[in-house]
Amino acid sequence: MTESKHLVVISCENWYYHGWQAQVATYSCLKRQKVAPMIVVHGGYEEGLTGEFLACREAGALVVPSKNYRGEGSREWAARNTAASLLDGYHKGKQLGATHIVLMDPDMVWTRRISWPTTLAVDRCPNDLRGGLAAKIAEDLGLDLGDDPNHTWGARVPYVIPIEIAKDLGEVWWQIMDLFCELPGWEWSDQMRAFALALAVVGRKPQRLKLTQTNWEYEAPVEAPLIHYAYEYRTWYKKWFTDPADASVLWNPARIPPNYVQGWIHREIVCAHAFFTALEKAAAA
Repeated sequence: MTESKHLVVISCENWYYHGWQAQVATYSCLKRQKVAPMIVVHGGYEEGLTGEFLACREAGALVVPSKNYRGEGSREWAARNTAASLLDGYHKGKQLGATHIVLMDPDMVWTRRISWPTTLAVDRCPNDLRGGLAAKIAEDLGLDLGDDPNHTWGARVPYVIPIEIAKDLGEVWWQIMDLFCELPGWEWSDQMRAFALALAVVGRKPQRLKLTQTNWEYEAPVEAPLIHYAYEYRTWYKKWFTDPADASVLWNPARIPPNYVQGWIHREIVCAHAFFTALEKAAAA
């Protein structure tokens, strides 16, 4: 039996906001998961990488510049780049002998090492596909979702995808996102519904895991091996840090006990800053 090799792929765009998140994710992945991630940087191919992504490369991450596939006008959607990252991960993963792609957002940190599943798997997400735009697209695609929870509920990252289906799944996912863009009222979270519909199109049912906590419940005790800091905390929000001028505040968040979700996020940010500062000093010595 071939030993499983999971390639962690983090999808980013080429600006400071994603750059610092990539630094924190790189540190966290190296420290907790004990592997270097692949970071796909959309826009980095045309523009050249920002300094934060160059720092991730110096730390050992596999940083891959890619084109920007956001689209324009009514089809402008950052999630199109996430689907493109899956395709970039597929091609690089084939070269590296990966058996699985683990697709992730940059605003995620580890709390401990994960033994990744060897089957197709997603994180649980309560986005029902039987209503709204998703239901219309499912009908147009001729999908009978029925009551099977593997097909009627959305899916959020991390996505653990066997390499042999990654290309087809990524292409179908992209096509379904375009179908959402043709309808009025689509929203950013429809990328998760689009992924779940893509799974139904390719006829694959994922294992549904509980790998992730979010900082929606910022005072909850840390339990899951991953934390996704997608939401605003009372005194801290990732979207406040979009410019290098914000760095002094970003890298010095309030000290909160790390046994709570928001406290762990702040701890990883502080530790990541110390890690990259030490690398920079060592390189200059």
